This record gives sequence, structure tokens and C-alpha cells, in this order.
Amino acid sequence: MSVLSLLAVLDFGFCWFLPATGFVVGLFALRITTRLEQQISGKGFALAGLGANAAIFLVGSTLYTIEYMTEVPDGYQRISFYTLDAEGVSVSNPISSEILQLDMNNIFIKGYIHPGVNGLGRIQRFVLVGDLKTCCFGGQPKPWDMVEVNLKKDHDLVYDMKVHKLWGKMEITTGNHLAVGSTKEVTGDRPMQGGYYALDADGVK
Repeated sequence: MSVLSLLAVLDFGFCWFLPATGFVVGLFALRITTRLEQQISGKGFALAGLGANAAIFLVGSTLYTIEYMTEVPDGYQRISFYTLDAEGVSVSNPISSEILQLDMNNIFIKGYIHPGVNGLGRIQRFVLVGDLKTCCFGGQPKPWDMVEVNLKKDHDLVYDMKVHKLWGKMEITTGNHLAVGSTKEVTGDRPMQGGYYALDADGVK
């Protein structure tokens, strides 16, 4: 668990449940190996795993907190896919009044690149989704769970399964199509049903 936690911190970001689970398992292992020290070995490994998971949790949570507090550029408002998929949002009422006020405003959002990208290599236009399930397995996201992204010319990305941070001007449309451009241009030969949100991104990480 400590190895998985460390890999997650280095490559995918802080996943608190990995070191927390490892810490609990380490406590259990330490209790067993201490109680049955004459019959079984492994107390040293239990202590090492316990300490490693505790350290990763403390360091990871600290770094995550610092990053969260400083990651939004000045002049941009943080939103999330939880904000877009607010309580009461439905086909008949797809856009909350809170989100509608953000039309043509500068926002900051994090998400994953939907696998339905047009072509291989570096991309400047894609659909951003909020969770790994939609990202990894594709499929049709709900219209309010997707944002069409158009990166500026000096920015591009390669499709991957990592979370990305984007900031720029948000455009909202109530039509049943992607807010900017053509769905087929963004998603290739198997276009998805469109959504309501688009982002003209000033920057990406």
C-alpha cells in the first residue's frame, strides 16, 4: 500500500484513501505480529509499512492543501463538475441558475480528457469530463457533465488518463449541441451528443 501510495502521489496526484488504508492495515499487522511474535515474523515490515504510509499521508495531504490553495490563477473562479451537476439538474432543467451566471466569465476547472479525441498525437480540442469512469471507458456523458475545450495556439496536450487543470473563458449554450465548433471535429468519426459548456482555455497543466 505504501508503494501504491507513493506512485499515486508522484504520477496521479494525492489519493488519501491509499495511505489511509495502508496505515490501518499496518496497525492490524503490527498488532498480530506483536501478539504472536514467537510464532510469526514480520513485525519490522509492519512497522516500516505503518511509518511509510503515515509519512506519505502527512506529506501528501500537506502538498495537496498547498497546491489547492495556490492553483487558481488570479482573476479566475474555481468550479467543478460537481458544480455543473448540481442537485435538481435534469434534461428539462440542465443548467442551474448559479452556473448560468458564469457565462462568458473566467473559470478554473479540473477534469480528464474523454477518449473520443479526433486523431492521435498532440491535441488542442477535446471534451473534458469529471471522472475516470467516463474518461477510461468512453461512452456518452450527460450533457451537463462535459465541457468542450479549445486550447490557445501555444498550448496543446497528448491524450492521457491524468487529471488536468484548465482556466479560461466559459461559454454556455442552452442548445442541444456542443457550445463551440463541431462535435465531429472534436471527437472524430464517432461524434457524441453535444453538451452545454465550452471553455476557451487560456492555460492548462
